[in-house]
Amino acid sequence: MRKPVSLLILIFAVITLGMGFAFGADNPELIIKSPKDGSTVEPNSKLGRVVVVQFEVKNFEIKDFTKNTEVKPNEGHIHFQLDSHPYVTHTTDTAFVIGDVKPGLHTLTVELVHNDHTPLEPPVKQVIHFTMEEK
Repeated sequence: MRKPVSLLILIFAVITLGMGFAFGADNPELIIKSPKDGSTVEPNSKLGRVVVVQFEVKNFEIKDFTKNTEVKPNEGHIHFQLDSHPYVTHTTDTAFVIGDVKPGLHTLTVELVHNDHTPLEPPVKQVIHFTMEEK
């Protein structure tokens, strides 16, 4: 009776590990560090109503799409979209600054995309909401 149980455990372990590799071991990730979802952003005393978007990417290489046009897995750039404005491309891993943000509630969409601007599959996107104070 011991051998069938051991064999079942071995089969379960192989399937579980295989699924881990197939479903997420190297999938790109996008983390928005600031502003936090639901937060209130105060205007900067010198720069005014700016939002500094700090983020982190994992398993994804940020490239300048004007120099790297070939579509490759886990490589591309970032699209930032504030409310219904057109998206802005970002090709470095440094913080992204949005200027002249009007007071009130805003929606920020951040998405990892391929060098040809097409979304990753599955899409890697974060949507956060924040409020810019009047001050």
